[in-house]
Amino acid sequence: MKQLTFILLSLILVSCQTKPLEVSIPQQESKTVVFSQVIPGRTMLLALTRSFGALDLQQERGDSVDSDFLDQLLEDNAQVTIGYDGKIDTLFQIEKGLYASINTPQNANIIYDLKIVTDRGEQVTASAYMLPKIDFDDIEPVINLEEDTTVQINYTFTDLAGPNWYMINFYRQDQNLDGLDVNSIFTNGSNNLVRTEIVSDETFSEEYTHESTFDMAEISINDTIAVTVSNIDEQYFKYLDLTRIIHGFMAGVGFGVLCQWI
Repeated sequence: MKQLTFILLSLILVSCQTKPLEVSIPQQESKTVVFSQVIPGRTMLLALTRSFGALDLQQERGDSVDSDFLDQLLEDNAQVTIGYDGKIDTLFQIEKGLYASINTPQNANIIYDLKIVTDRGEQVTASAYMLPKIDFDDIEPVINLEEDTTVQINYTFTDLAGPNWYMINFYRQDQNLDGLDVNSIFTNGSNNLVRTEIVSDETFSEEYTHESTFDMAEISINDTIAVTVSNIDEQYFKYLDLTRIIHGFMAGVGFGVLCQWI
């Protein structure tokens, strides 16, 4: 009887083996990728890179995501303009892939039109509504030394009029190994985004107070940190929320989570 059971099990295992299927995937055209940031009262920053296909890197060929590969993705010598109130400003190139304007006024409740022409001839246009600025009412770090040491950031801000969505970013000053550094909180190349939190004012009334806790792997007691709060539109909020859901799934299979919903 034991021998018969072994034979049946062997037949089942053999029958479950599958043959590999060859799949032909067309080469994807590289497109311009735009990341922009407005620092109130200071500057407008814009980073231009190019997309690449998942099959562009093949380990068997010795490919790797090193500095040389990332440098090839940066858009150089692009023409970048911002239009507003009948005026047009041209952004200057700070370094390869990074463009800025220090003279463009940042006025809430008007439309800004972005136009990009790359040296490859590709044109990219976009329009955005400048949202009102939001500030923290109070923010302070707290170090908890009980059991596992943690750093806690307590902050409060007052909701703006109308429906609003907010993004809170936490940065640590350290060497940035993620490629192009588009932030200017610390010196260029040392702005590390530790976490992004998002919140809708549908979840609170008037004043929002929150405590964000970080373990030593994220922020240590000797780190220099910065925290920003931004007023974002609903579409970007939904994008970040979808990113949170995807990252939450990836965390379940061994990947980290960057964006949190609060």
